[in-house]
Amino acid sequence: MYTIDVTVRDDAATDTSGSVIVVYDPDAGTANIDGSTATLPGALVSEPNAAGHIWLHNTAQYQTRSATTPAGQGKAWTDGTSFRLEPSSLEWLVLNKEGKVASRGTGTSTSGPATPG
Repeated sequence: MYTIDVTVRDDAATDTSGSVIVVYDPDAGTANIDGSTATLPGALVSEPNAAGHIWLHNTAQYQTRSATTPAGQGKAWTDGTSFRLEPSSLEWLVLNKEGKVASRGTGTSTSGPATPG
């Protein structure tokens, strides 16, 4: 992943704009991530007294060498709340030799049962 910044100057003004360029290898492998991190009171605006953990599940891979978008899913939820982040689509996936994973997609925040999962 590379960030490219372009700056344009003239006699009156200067403006800079940036963009992220993602280079990926469809043969790099599969991402399978499950984990959690602490959620402090106030972190979830819709339920400010909620505390516990936010859980994450993400699986993704490029199905074929010629695929331009990965297949898979990613979701998140917070213990004891109705917060759920459900996936709509994955846009890209990067896996590096050090085992780091980056992905981008879209999703919607929904209400659900007040139990993990």
